[in-house]
Amino acid sequence: MNFVDNVNIADFAMIKEDENDIIFQWEEMRDIFGVVIESPDKEALSELKLEYWRRHWPQQRVPKGAVVGAGGSGWMRDDDWFNGEWKTADVKVKFDDSKAIFEFNPINAQEFTDIADFDAVYRRTLKIRLAFEDKKPEINSIAIYTDSVWKSAKVKIEWGDGFADKNWNGDISVYNGEMFGSMNGQGFILAKIKYAQNEDVNSFDKTIVTLRNGKKSFSFLVDDVINGEKIFVKDF
Repeated sequence: MNFVDNVNIADFAMIKEDENDIIFQWEEMRDIFGVVIESPDKEALSELKLEYWRRHWPQQRVPKGAVVGAGGSGWMRDDDWFNGEWKTADVKVKFDDSKAIFEFNPINAQEFTDIADFDAVYRRTLKIRLAFEDKKPEINSIAIYTDSVWKSAKVKIEWGDGFADKNWNGDISVYNGEMFGSMNGQGFILAKIKYAQNEDVNSFDKTIVTLRNGKKSFSFLVDDVINGEKIFVKDF
């Protein structure tokens, strides 16, 4: 898989490190397709165990891309940070100079041979652990990729004339994305947003933009705007 345009969710993870391993943890389940690690220590990367946190998945799962009602998915057990176990992933690794590129073999090849109808080459998880054989080596970079791809959009946020005298000084934050430019006008902000696009309606890579002005705040999904929807927020 070519990860050139794919979303690197390592940037949005909580990271924990100790002498022998590194853990990346997210707020929501993510579909991970590949991990790329750059290090001068090729031997350490060759011996690395790539592990993911699991409890109910993949035995209990929503098919990727499936549209289901809350009556089906709402009662399904979901994984959490605290109850579960680390599972060593069945991976294939190739090297490109100092980079090790890890991709997953079908999940039913070795890990869950009893699941005949599910041969996913991704792992849905809340946490990934890089477990080194010995003390972790010098690492230049780590990227963890999903099947989402980066896109860009201009988003206009505006308010009525009756609010022109209000204090709108504040900030804009972006989750699962990035703001790479903005322009303030009379009664509006035009923001350039780098957002994650995924055809799977169940993906948790969705980009959320939040505006805060010190007293009030609101958030919206970039997907809703891209789909042509106008989002109306109750007057403060």
